[in-house]
Amino acid sequence: MTAVLIVSGVVAALVGLFAFVVTRRPAALAVGFLVAVVGGGLPAVVLAHNRDKQAGHVSGLAALSDVQSHGRAVFSRTCATCHTLAASDAVGRVGPNLDTLYGGKVPAALVLDAIQHGRARGSGQMPAGLLQGVDAQDVAAYVSAVAGRAK
Repeated sequence: MTAVLIVSGVVAALVGLFAFVVTRRPAALAVGFLVAVVGGGLPAVVLAHNRDKQAGHVSGLAALSDVQSHGRAVFSRTCATCHTLAASDAVGRVGPNLDTLYGGKVPAALVLDAIQHGRARGSGQMPAGLLQGVDAQDVAAYVSAVAGRAK
């Protein structure tokens, strides 16, 4: 989104420059640059600032650690299609709802075990070894931190 705004701002500036070259009116150049700054640059700055500010925030929870933020990103790519977890806006229906599993207090060790060994002995709906190493550990830390706690 930010890139689109920046590109549209650059296009507006180029249109203003072209209008100036064709008409020789400084107002055309000024209008083009004004449109570029107000219409493209300002929203791009605001969006970039808000994205950085919201990166580790989950509604109803304290800020996430770097490990948990990484776990959230990996969960969204790998787990959200099957599992429900409000903190990730995930509404999967295949796997268990992680917000209600164990009363919303899902131990990291349980998540890590499910990732490593799968469920139904690894030949069921959740295969073993979906994630490895740091990705698996960070997802476990994230799910354990947020399950049952987001509003």
